[in-house]
Amino acid sequence: MASKKSAKNKGKPQQRKESIPAAKEDEILEIEEEILTVAPDKNTAERRERDKGKKKESGAFVSWIRKADPIAMTCFTVFILAFVVVTASYVNTMYIADPPAQHVIVNGDSVEVEYTGSYFAYYDRDGAVIFDTNVQSVNDGSNYMKSPGYTNKTEFELLDFTIGSEDMLEMFEDALIGHSVGETVRVTIPAADGYGTQSSTPFANNVVSVTYAISGTLSLSEFNDLFDTEYTSSMKTEVIPADKTPFGFEVQATYDSGTGNVNFQYIDPKAVTEAQTSKLDSNVTYTISDVTGTQFTVNYTCNEEADHMFEILGADYETDYVYKEDGNWVYRDDDGSSNAEQKGMTLYFVIKIVSVNA
Repeated sequence: MASKKSAKNKGKPQQRKESIPAAKEDEILEIEEEILTVAPDKNTAERRERDKGKKKESGAFVSWIRKADPIAMTCFTVFILAFVVVTASYVNTMYIADPPAQHVIVNGDSVEVEYTGSYFAYYDRDGAVIFDTNVQSVNDGSNYMKSPGYTNKTEFELLDFTIGSEDMLEMFEDALIGHSVGETVRVTIPAADGYGTQSSTPFANNVVSVTYAISGTLSLSEFNDLFDTEYTSSMKTEVIPADKTPFGFEVQATYDSGTGNVNFQYIDPKAVTEAQTSKLDSNVTYTISDVTGTQFTVNYTCNEEADHMFEILGADYETDYVYKEDGNWVYRDDDGSSNAEQKGMTLYFVIKIVSVNA
């Protein structure tokens, strides 16, 4: 009969036990000790050396802290704290916090601005004709259409004025209120709120006719400008060649020393049926008709493809203007005022605010 022990272990694999002689065990232990002595763990040695260095550095810093003068340590601590505070404030101001609000313009503020004024549209839009600017790039830009009265500039200064002073057009000043330095403002000013209204005459069949007297009187400067000459008071009576005159007729001129004016008369004006190009604008042509002993009529025609303002001579030999109004050519007299060209025109201004003095 099997024992309980034998029954319990029945069916289980039995571990095989083998004994090692004592002499063999001693030999193995000697070999292991020799290996550890000859080839120690390289990583372990390096780690120990690093630990020694850290302890040495830590010990030096702790030693310096203990030996440091309390006042010096306090100053050092304050310096570190101040550096942290200043750095945090800079980062907050430059990269995190919202920028401080800019002053917005109100009545009474003095401002300096750059501006460009034009007809028909803002100067940087199609169809615009510039009449004034203090921006050099606009003045010098050949791709911008300029009005007949535009004067090219060589010096450029900011326009300065006080809001509410009425030194400028009211709508021009009011347009800046509520804006700040660096902003660009666009404002459209109707003729009635600009330089005043003035009636214009529509072209009949795209032709405007102006009748001129054969003789007339102009100041010396006006005469020289009109006839492209350098007539002087010492010349007395002179004949101005046909190629110098606006309509291709010779002109006899006599200086009147009593008035300082020049009396002139066209010599033998004739009808011209073939279209001639105006000397004032190449987009305008003319013919001459109805010539009598006292007058003649010039019939001006505009180039339909052109879209800017033209200059022609009025019956009084002052510059008059031709332009498109609601798609139709119109003719407007120069009334002799200082802003005659702007009169009757809607004005478009682009204004950049450069500085504000509240």
